[in-house]
Amino acid sequence: VQVRSGVAEVGGTEVASPLAPVPDGEGLLFVRPQDVAIGLAGTPGLDGVVRGFRRHGAIRRLTVEVAGAQVEVDISPTVHAANGTKVAVRFQRARLFPATGGGVDCRPPAAHQTGEYAI
Repeated sequence: VQVRSGVAEVGGTEVASPLAPVPDGEGLLFVRPQDVAIGLAGTPGLDGVVRGFRRHGAIRRLTVEVAGAQVEVDISPTVHAANGTKVAVRFQRARLFPATGGGVDCRPPAAHQTGEYAI
């Protein structure tokens, strides 16, 4: 990810707002599958494509390709998203590690915080 003016971006799309000051520059963003939400393509978030899915206990875990990376997403087992389905991906909670070191908790950017967001 790229940090600019206190916001983490992927390809120019805001994906996370650090809860503490972070210098501009490169960083790594870590997110857990249960902290990722998906929605219909074209809604707020990063463009993604479902590349796989499997049952994982009481949930279904999707593998979604986002900006060249594989992101795992936990969803309800009653939701079906076939391979190749285009989705929007947003991070509900994440941890940012700037190049200068030290991790910082993040929340979603303002544009991603409103409304219900699920397939």
